[in-house]
Amino acid sequence: MNFKKGLTVLMTTFATTTILAACGEDDGGEAAAIVNGEEIPQSEIDFQLEQMEQMYAQQGMDMDDPQLEEMFAGMDEMIVEEMVTQELLVQEAENADISISDEEIESQLEQVRSQFGSEEEFEEALEMDNITVEDLEEDIKTQLAIESLLEPESLAERDIDVSEEELEAQYEMMEMQNPEVGDFEEVKPELEQQVQQQQLIEQLHEESDIEILI
Repeated sequence: MNFKKGLTVLMTTFATTTILAACGEDDGGEAAAIVNGEEIPQSEIDFQLEQMEQMYAQQGMDMDDPQLEEMFAGMDEMIVEEMVTQELLVQEAENADISISDEEIESQLEQVRSQFGSEEEFEEALEMDNITVEDLEEDIKTQLAIESLLEPESLAERDIDVSEEELEAQYEMMEMQNPEVGDFEEVKPELEQQVQQQQLIEQLHEESDIEILI
């Protein structure tokens, strides 16, 4: 399954995956990776790179800066890895047959709509990306299924063991990113969820047939 580009970017605000890639339609071109038989088109990697370049340019950064060029040199491989993980989560959510209600889908659809000035602007964006409301609803359903897959209740059913050492290592990383993080015991449930998510993703990678083609 491939995600649509453009509007799907707006849905990342409620997703919990490491990356919710904004993908377009499979144009039948060259594949950047194959995940259990599902292709990730090279065109989607190119799209992601273009989006990142535009974002940095809009922030006034010099795209000819050597440090920035060095960072972008390996960015395509990083994006492929993130999109492979996304595809694995999509497939696992489908295999888990997670039920998402129409009400949940409609609620998230309204959140997407609310980010446009008017219904006309929303419809113009749909037309620009050559997708329908039904396409968007299907993507929302998949994103919500992934979110459910990574929730503590769902992870608990998988009986994933987490050691105290793993939690402490995760806490140290969290402290580096945010020195004002709470005490270890206070954030322990969040740490456990993060480690379990990482272990699930590692397990999916190990059990899957993945071919990176770039």
